[in-house]
Amino acid sequence: MTEELIRLPTNSRQWLLQAFYSALVFIVSVKLAGIVTAVAVSLFLNAVMLAKPVAALISAQNKTLKYVYRKPYSFRSQPEVDLSKYSRVYTQIESYAGRSLHLSGPRGEHLTLAKFNQSPISPNLHIKEIKKFRESIAKALEIHDGGET
Repeated sequence: MTEELIRLPTNSRQWLLQAFYSALVFIVSVKLAGIVTAVAVSLFLNAVMLAKPVAALISAQNKTLKYVYRKPYSFRSQPEVDLSKYSRVYTQIESYAGRSLHLSGPRGEHLTLAKFNQSPISPNLHIKEIKKFRESIAKALEIHDGGET
């Protein structure tokens, strides 16, 4: 029996916001403290933003979740998360341009799996993507698909 792995991005289309935040921090830092400080602060902000997981691997057979990091941050590792205690997967509206994917359990357990931001090219693409992931996770883990809340 082959193991089914579901790979989903933890933060889709974040590059646009990251570029905006970097530019904003750089401009403010240049005005307040000079170019050297602005470069240092921008590099630090980008290092922190890039240190976040890029994907989540869900094992349907073991009912576990493992986060994947970028190569420079591959030394980071978190223990696998046991998903057997969760009974529902659902989508939540984060903002006008974003949705997030969550798992919840009968005793108040809660886990945010991923955030999906709106595509600049196709405004409804993130809704279709998150629905596809939600349905595949519900089927693979044999839990209730709670839809969008």
